[in-house]
Order: sequence, then structure tokens, then C-alpha cells
Amino acid sequence: MKKNVVCLSILCVALSATGLVGQDKKQTPQPQIAPTFANVAYGEHEMQVIDFWQAEGDGPRPLLVYIHGGGWVAGDKARRDADVKPFLDKGISYASINYRLTGEAPLPAPVHDAARAIQFIRSKADEWNIRKDRIALTGGSAGACTSMWLLCHDDLADPDSSDPIARESTRVTAAAVTGGQTSIDPKVIEGWLGPNVLQHRMINMAVGEPTIEGALENYDKHHDSTSSFHRSIMSATMTRRCSCPTAAT
Repeated sequence: MKKNVVCLSILCVALSATGLVGQDKKQTPQPQIAPTFANVAYGEHEMQVIDFWQAEGDGPRPLLVYIHGGGWVAGDKARRDADVKPFLDKGISYASINYRLTGEAPLPAPVHDAARAIQFIRSKADEWNIRKDRIALTGGSAGACTSMWLLCHDDLADPDSSDPIARESTRVTAAAVTGGQTSIDPKVIEGWLGPNVLQHRMINMAVGEPTIEGALENYDKHHDSTSSFHRSIMSATMTRRCSCPTAAT
């Protein structure tokens, strides 16, 4: 009996040790590639911030800017090592931005914030070793929509502005995106995709309406903003204005 108790005690200690080892292994945080500069403000709002990872290499480096999705109603700029490291390994710097969401600031705030972020990044070209003519965008869903809008839109730079950041270009070299919306006009996209698409909060929140019923009821009021957003992507795509701008090699 005494021998059995001793064996049982040894077994319990062994199992406890095994459990602790497994628990420690499970809870060990994965190494993270910290941004070179984190939460850098490009505007006055708390959401107008950038994380930037600087790549090594000779001369100014090309840059990929990530714009998060979430229907312009949610999401965050947080990135994993797996998102950033492949580009850093190739000598491509990486940035990720937050922007105001439509629950607080409807269109054009989210896309104008992204444009301002690009201008701010360009203003940091010397300090952050960025090649201004090699800035590309990426993102999914609303981030893809914003990326396409920036790629296809005319330059928003104001050369006469007293603000040196506002004088910087918003034009980018390319965009690689997934699942982007080419229209947020409810009457346009319903014809494309059917009535269920109107259940997505992005459509009504984009114009500051808490419900799709409100967005449809006030359709004429919001039509200019939604249709112009639609046209800025579609017409540019159809006329190939959104092909990559020529840049020196």
C-alpha cells in the first residue's frame, strides 16, 4: 500500500511538471518585429496614427502601406510578423495606418485620412529613407476600397498650401488588394449583388446613417457623395487612369 502511494505521488509530480512545461511553452509569447516608429501621429485625431517598419538596404527603400479593412466601421492597423517580415527581407519598408471610422466621421473622412497619411509619409522620406516614387498600397475589403480610390483618384496635393505636408502628392505607384468594393451606392450594388448586400453596415454608415432604411430614405441627399465615389474608381478603371504612374527606375 505504501509503495502504491509513493508511486502515485511520483506520477502526480511528473504529470504536474509536464503540465507546467506545456503551459509555459504555450504561454511563451512569439517574438515580434517591433515597428521602427510606432503610433506616429499624422493628424490631430487619436485614430490618425501610423506604424512604420524601416527596411535595410542601400539607398532609399520602396514602401508598402497597409490600410486595414472592417467596412470603415471597425478594424485596426495591428500587424503580425508574418505580414511584415517578407517585405523587410526584400528590402521593402512597411507601414500600417489607422484612420477615423464612419461611426464618428462618415465619408470622405476615412479615405481622406489615408491620403493625408501618404502625404505625411512622403514628408518623412529623408528621415525614414523612403523612395517617394515607389509607394504601393495593400489591404482587404474597405482597405482595398480605399487603396483603389487613392490609386485611381487625381492627386490631392495642394501646391499653394502653407502646410508642407498638404503640398505632398497623394499618388501611389500600385495597389495589390483583395475583396474591395468598387461602389458603395446602394442602388448600384443592389443591382449587382442582390438585396442581401444592403445588410452590410458599411453601406449606410459610409454616409452617416445608422440604418440602411435611413440611407435609402435619404438617398438623394447622399447621392452626390456615393456616386462620385463610385465614379472615381469605375471611370478611372475603365479609362486606365489607375494604371501605375511612370516612375524612374
